Amino acid sequence: MNNYVEMIEKRLSELFDIDRPSAANDKADNTKTLLHAMEYSVLAGGKRFRPTLCLMANSLLLGDNTECLDIACAIELIHTYSLIHDDLPAMDNDSLRRGKPTNHVVFGEAGAILAGDALLNMAYEIMLGNAKKYPQNLNNHILAIEHIAKASGCRGMVLGQWEDINNIDNAHINEETIKLIYSNKTGALITASLLSGLQLCSPTEEQASAIKTFGDNLGLMFQITDDILDIVGKRENIGKTPGKDLDRNKTTFISIHGMEKTKEYLGELTEQAISCIKMFDFTENLIDLTYFMGNRAWGNK
Repeated sequence: MNNYVEMIEKRLSELFDIDRPSAANDKADNTKTLLHAMEYSVLAGGKRFRPTLCLMANSLLLGDNTECLDIACAIELIHTYSLIHDDLPAMDNDSLRRGKPTNHVVFGEAGAILAGDALLNMAYEIMLGNAKKYPQNLNNHILAIEHIAKASGCRGMVLGQWEDINNIDNAHINEETIKLIYSNKTGALITASLLSGLQLCSPTEEQASAIKTFGDNLGLMFQITDDILDIVGKRENIGKTPGKDLDRNKTTFISIHGMEKTKEYLGELTEQAISCIKMFDFTENLIDLTYFMGNRAWGNK
């Protein structure tokens, strides 16, 4: 995983260097520029989980990670935009993200909204520019971008956030609704990360279906693990404020089923996810990452 993260970090830094205005044209204080507000959150660290999934899925069919890298980085920009907006006072009102003050704390609420908007648009600029470099594989690039667009918007991540916000004080929310929220708010972009990386290699319907089911399980695992860490995690280990769900009286899988049953279910999801990718030959990295994901619930890295 470290090799993938190193590639991603290097490329993310390059992408912001490319877009940086020249010293002669940049008359504003750098700490007040929009670009600085954008890169503040992107380059603040993080697991780079989604872009890593994109590259790993691409490798399942022996794809060219160089061709896939900008798509992976664009996914990280979309994910970061969602975190910036998620932390806003109107949403989760959080003051800590990735161990640093959240974007709106540093740049103000309006600045954070605009930084998030700009990151979302920058992501599509990067993916479309990258697609033009590979005209022989253009259709697959378009399909990959489509996977990401659907997962990011009103049929995926934004819908999940909408449902999450509107069910905070709903005492009658059931497990089915919680899973619907999780699968959209968190799972959709995780699944799209995998599908977009695989798509560049012209997968069969069976292969695409398998990786989608794997991603759906992994997305549910990820959000349930986050719920567990919100209770048992320490601020210095998870990089954000713990206990937010309890403070907001938010119904989670844990509040319905309890901690022990939730952890048992997490173990079941781990094995279900791994069983989905048995058809592929080069699954060692994805299997290791899946176990890594499950182990986070016990405070392991």
